[in-house]
Amino acid sequence: MDDTERGYWVIANHKHLITFAEEAHNRDEFEATDIAGKAGLFLAQLRGQGRIPFEKVVNLAKKARIPKVILVDTILPKLRNVTDGRIDFDKDLTAVEEHIDTEATLFSATGVLHKSLGPSDIDSGSLETLSYTSSMPRNETELSTRLEDLGMNEEKASACLSIQSDFELVKVFRHYGLPEPVYFNEYIWRCDPQKIAFAISKLEAEQKQTIEKIVEICKAHQGFPAELFREEESIINLADSVGLVDVVDIQSGDGVTKPFIFTPHLRSEESPTSLSNDLLGDIKLFLASIGFGERYSKISRLGDIRREKTINFVKMLIREGGAGDATAIGIDYVMLEERGIIRIMPTATLPRGRYKMILLRPEVARLALKAIETASTLEKSGLVPLSGFLSKNLEQGKYFTDVEGRRIKEKPYAKLPQEAEESRNYYLKKLRGEL
Repeated sequence: MDDTERGYWVIANHKHLITFAEEAHNRDEFEATDIAGKAGLFLAQLRGQGRIPFEKVVNLAKKARIPKVILVDTILPKLRNVTDGRIDFDKDLTAVEEHIDTEATLFSATGVLHKSLGPSDIDSGSLETLSYTSSMPRNETELSTRLEDLGMNEEKASACLSIQSDFELVKVFRHYGLPEPVYFNEYIWRCDPQKIAFAISKLEAEQKQTIEKIVEICKAHQGFPAELFREEESIINLADSVGLVDVVDIQSGDGVTKPFIFTPHLRSEESPTSLSNDLLGDIKLFLASIGFGERYSKISRLGDIRREKTINFVKMLIREGGAGDATAIGIDYVMLEERGIIRIMPTATLPRGRYKMILLRPEVARLALKAIETASTLEKSGLVPLSGFLSKNLEQGKYFTDVEGRRIKEKPYAKLPQEAEESRNYYLKKLRGEL
């Protein structure tokens, strides 16, 4: 596994592990992933901003759950080392300079940092398991052999799989007709044609037609508001569970959540690689935020029902590096600002309280624009029924839940894993100094 792939799986694991309580047994095995994963998400927020005042860097770090003292003493010095100076700062810590030009660079830096932190065998083995199951599901013997080939003894390899399963970092399929459990990587397996075919085969003809309609619309209209399919909610949940669509949430300050639908084929790089599947959620966040601004803003809505104004706005943002002069920009698009995709700046227009967007990540806007233009063509054909939806309003202060967050959000935050006897025994042996 190279550093880029390692960093990808580190961030994926970290985004999942944050839903588990810190005091969970064996949680400490993933210390390196926790630190490197936070650093990777922090890099994603810094990326594209150039020179950043230190006060803003501290605020961005908080979003990645990095306290200021750890940021100063650990994260920034280590990131400077592993990025060969692409992350740099002056002696007085007045500002931070970043030159992270691609996702591959971001993932690679995260992977190198993870290795430098001396990860436990369980931590490294968890990443190897995800990599090994990314091409196809593996049975328990195959995975155990793989881990033993990397230097684990049989007991440690078995504990690694058990702990990884406890924290749901991999999924395990057991069936009376199988000689042993099969482990699969949900990031990959959820789009497996056989699984999709099995699920679809159980549906009635009318339900299959509904699935087909939803998927076709969402292929052409990335970030389609799921509320328009209110009567097909159960069908959407099925399509989401088997990987035909991805659903992400924008949540209002009073807890009201509105989902937007994407297809899994949405890419986050203009020249995509096998790992460029919008893990960080940048494109989805941009499209969902634009959709929110078009349909839910209480101050001034972006674009119109046919989206020409939206398209022109995004084109200007890309062409001139900035656009807008409105109060709503300072309220509706704060998640894009926090992610480091745009910067929001006040304008001189009276009365005060109006803002403009400064684009920091052009590649995100360019890819989003392609999706918006495709959607607009479909809407003009009359195939996307937007009537009635525009009258809905939400409070401001929304929060973005990406695909990974939605995948596990049904279970309580800071939950304790369902521990297998084997992993409990492993924890007790560690506690007693028997390992």
